[in-house]
Amino acid sequence: MVTSNIFRHESTILLTAVVLLVYYAIGIHGLLNETTRDCYVQSTTGTLLGTTFFVALFDRTSRRKELILCCLLIAFIALIFEEISVATGIPFGSYTYSHYLGSRLINVPLIIGLNWCYLVYCSAAFCTLLRCYSVWTLLCGATLLVVYDSILEQVASNLQLWYWVDHTVPAQNYITWFVLGVLFHGLLRYTRVEVNNPIAPFVFLLQFIFFGIFVLFVSTSQ
Repeated sequence: MVTSNIFRHESTILLTAVVLLVYYAIGIHGLLNETTRDCYVQSTTGTLLGTTFFVALFDRTSRRKELILCCLLIAFIALIFEEISVATGIPFGSYTYSHYLGSRLINVPLIIGLNWCYLVYCSAAFCTLLRCYSVWTLLCGATLLVVYDSILEQVASNLQLWYWVDHTVPAQNYITWFVLGVLFHGLLRYTRVEVNNPIAPFVFLLQFIFFGIFVLFVSTSQ
């Protein structure tokens, strides 16, 4: 009980935000340095696990059991869709994952399932912060996911986390992200889960900035 109360203090929230800010700042420097880039790319899985852990510590969602079940279902559905797409090119498009993201289900790294949970969770927390309700929650959450992926795709291709056929991200990828975003946020709404986390929106925005800075530096250096 004492431990859970610690993560409700504003000072703890602020300290964690500063730690994550410094960590991602170091990450940007490492990825932009050719001599250290490969080392930092290999730590992608660890970074996602660590970030998810820190975000989970500050969860204040009341319907915790329903939230966990939703996360498990989101991970399962996302992995199935990704496996089908890697094998057939439908619905996301034709692509393959590199070795950087660790152990796989079949052709898709297991960490991708966690990444979908993390992104849906953080975008839902962002929608709660923006006071989006009813159908607007679904549209807001799905739109945040698509915008996030549009930036992530540029980073991932540069870091060789996955490869698209013809090196082009098809429009169907973003359409599928939006449809799944509506589906997953609809699942949260159907189970009456309103994500409440004071640090998740900050981390979501921090990653937007992190990816944006990386893309900017890479594009100007070419």
